[in-house]
Amino acid sequence: MAQQDALKTDYLRAFGAVLSAAQTAQVLGYRSTAALAKARSRGQLPIKMFALPHRRGLFANTVDIAAWMTSQQPSGEG
Repeated sequence: MAQQDALKTDYLRAFGAVLSAAQTAQVLGYRSTAALAKARSRGQLPIKMFALPHRRGLFANTVDIAAWMTSQQPSGEG
């Protein structure tokens, strides 16, 4: 849990409360926003993305990204 908190803090400092599609693609390791969009359309995106009023594009919650990233680490590592 401490690792998730540290990652969450790092991401919040770097990106703020939400990540743009470009930032999300970068953090999750997709080659482009088009690759991210394709994964999303196929239902393969590990996190939920959402629209914001009066803003273009889709966004992801920074805390959700940090939680998913730490959940991918094998047990006992950290």
